[in-house]
Amino acid sequence: MPTFQEIQAPGSHAEPSEALRAFVFSANLEMQDITGDTATSTSYQACEEMLIGSPESSTTLLCLEDDQRYPLGYLQITESLKDNLDTLDVDFLLHAELQPLAEDAPEAEVRETALTLIDEAIRQGDRRAKRFLNTWLPVTNHRYFQWLRSVLEACGFEPKLEEAHGWIRVPDVPADPVLDAGLNLHVWRDFRIDDAWRGQVAKMLELGDADVPNGALHTTPAPWTLERIESLQKLTVRRGNRIVHTAISNNDRLLGYTAVVWYPTGDPSVAWQDLSVITPEARGRGLGKLLKQHSYAAVREHLPTVQRVCSQVATSNIAMLRLNQALGFEGQTTWVALQKTIGV
Repeated sequence: MPTFQEIQAPGSHAEPSEALRAFVFSANLEMQDITGDTATSTSYQACEEMLIGSPESSTTLLCLEDDQRYPLGYLQITESLKDNLDTLDVDFLLHAELQPLAEDAPEAEVRETALTLIDEAIRQGDRRAKRFLNTWLPVTNHRYFQWLRSVLEACGFEPKLEEAHGWIRVPDVPADPVLDAGLNLHVWRDFRIDDAWRGQVAKMLELGDADVPNGALHTTPAPWTLERIESLQKLTVRRGNRIVHTAISNNDRLLGYTAVVWYPTGDPSVAWQDLSVITPEARGRGLGKLLKQHSYAAVREHLPTVQRVCSQVATSNIAMLRLNQALGFEGQTTWVALQKTIGV
């Protein structure tokens, strides 16, 4: 009878376990099958950091093995420690040798493995007294993912949010334009934000969390405090991540904020778009495009290896989609968030 085994983070200076190697290989094979792009692949180092965890989240990785201890699939469980405290994020992954081709219907062993992973995810949510389970699936003609979505929906998962994933090529973004009189540009790195502006950046982060389109997903944002920012600064330094924060102000008030994150555990030519937000009273004046143009100029200066910035935007967020398209956004895939209510 198949059983679950937890995959642990390797110790200091230890080689990745065979189980972790198999997970990374399987995850990359699936993602390349979905996207056709190797630049967004994961790595042993990225998975190690994920399993070590952070003040923001904790991740458990379970491997489903058959009677001969051969891996069948993986269940990744991420629990937020700040926001969405009543929710578990879960990801279902087949072992590489079970992953069917896009045109093939899933065979019995594949179906049984996926159903066992789903059952365990629901059990984990109940055991941890959560109210909701979230998972993401690609919107694709791949027959396995179409089957998996139908099974999840039959189990009570409902589609709540759709996102367009793609990237903007940094060298193609026009040079940063001159700011209008009265506007000032700020560029900070790795959460080393000037003390005079930290409180306002915290408010911008809270505004962004509240404003970002989440469709019908149940979410519970957490407050952004100066202590939380300081904690993320320490985490950024420990992991070796690099973050370029860009903001625009008028006199002593921030009007817009955005950030781009680069991870040393991934492809050096790829970074990731973080939150972008404009204050309500400053919207409709072209500040969003202006902010992003200056952000990419800062990326060119401070992250010279980066050629692409990956972005994930709700398909309902027409304003942000148009802004990104004006900067050369190239769509790659569409993903749907499914959410199941498991408690009250």
